Amino acid sequence: MYSQIIHIDGPDKTGKDTVRDIIVKQSEGNYLVVVRSYISQIVYSRLYKRKINEVFFWNKLKDEYGAGTKFFVLLCNIQTATERFKKHNEKDLHISDFEKHQNMFKEVCDEAALKGIDITRIDTSNCTPNDVVIRMQEKIHNLQVKSCYNCQLCVSKKNIKSGTNEWKAESEILVLFTQQFMNEEVYSFFNECLIKVGIFDKCIISNAVKCSTKAIIEYDDFESCMFHTKHLIDVIKPKYIIAVGNHMHEYLLQSRIFPTHKIIKIANPYSIVYGKKGIEYEQQKYLKNLIKTVKL
Repeated sequence: MYSQIIHIDGPDKTGKDTVRDIIVKQSEGNYLVVVRSYISQIVYSRLYKRKINEVFFWNKLKDEYGAGTKFFVLLCNIQTATERFKKHNEKDLHISDFEKHQNMFKEVCDEAALKGIDITRIDTSNCTPNDVVIRMQEKIHNLQVKSCYNCQLCVSKKNIKSGTNEWKAESEILVLFTQQFMNEEVYSFFNECLIKVGIFDKCIISNAVKCSTKAIIEYDDFESCMFHTKHLIDVIKPKYIIAVGNHMHEYLLQSRIFPTHKIIKIANPYSIVYGKKGIEYEQQKYLKNLIKTVKL
């Protein structure tokens, strides 16, 4: 799982601590979850008329939001809050003040939106803690995907592929192409090579850039799909990554998203498939080099 920082705020008894415990456990420690952070600081300074420098906390909130931190405010209706107050014998806050506190959180969220900060509000009234975690995960994923640019393939939703063979968790080898070599003829030849080498059943084949129509893939294009690549590595947990081509290999080394000593670089089969001279000879030569290179 990719690493992520999450801040959870909201009135008492909306489920913040329970949700934090679940999401930290599910992420196996990859999520840093902060409960009662900048938003609460601003809310309670206003409620209790504390003399703090709000600008300092707003700036902190904006800086972290810009760096990719996700902010959530948990809310619930007064009926649910009343039940929870009785069940847990809540003494820090009287139920008569709950709505005033909740309204202040909503007010600060609205103010944050005007400042360009997206704070996700989740009503926990009729949700289990696990339901809330699922909604948070969905929101985190959607926010990550927004970094993609809308190329024509993405807009039309045609011919978007992530790989050729069905992938499963904990495969031994992840093969990464750059996007421009994503076509049936190249994949067919390359798959045949993997079969002859004897590693096809151990491989998952994917593309580091999912749907760009650009002729030349640049470093920023890899970065647009970084979330997907990291998530794939986290799920599959490969022992090796085969980087197809210099461009793919250089990106993996620079990005440091996988231990560099486990990355194997192999030549790109594109020029072999579409070569004009000695195609059969060149394909055999490529296969021999692949066998020589991939010593797993």
